[in-house]
Amino acid sequence: MMINLIYGILFPPLQRMDTLRISDSEVLDQVQIMNISKSSSPDHVSPRIFKYVALAIHKHLAKLFNISLSAGPLPNIWKTAIFTPVYKNKGDVDNVNNYRPLSVTSAVCKLLEKMLSSINTNIL
Repeated sequence: MMINLIYGILFPPLQRMDTLRISDSEVLDQVQIMNISKSSSPDHVSPRIFKYVALAIHKHLAKLFNISLSAGPLPNIWKTAIFTPVYKNKGDVDNVNNYRPLSVTSAVCKLLEKMLSSINTNIL
């Protein structure tokens, strides 16, 4: 068995993305805990919509996620973000260094990221 050593910590071998499988129930669980107060994403899909139609779409989302993981690249719209500069409440408001970026990304991609994050946490 191969072991990965990162910063002196032993990790089991990393699972390849194309071998990961996301179940219908995992999608449904994640959709049900989505924060519906978040704003709409660049694809104009609000997290609120996912919650309302969770039972109707969770199987389709799982299939979409698994196809995306096995194929490799994510759809471009999932990688698109809307950036807004947010003032840090310190320093000159005319100085660009006193702002931080706030990005709004696709709700679908956030959902996939949360599931992958929980899968990685369970593996480690």
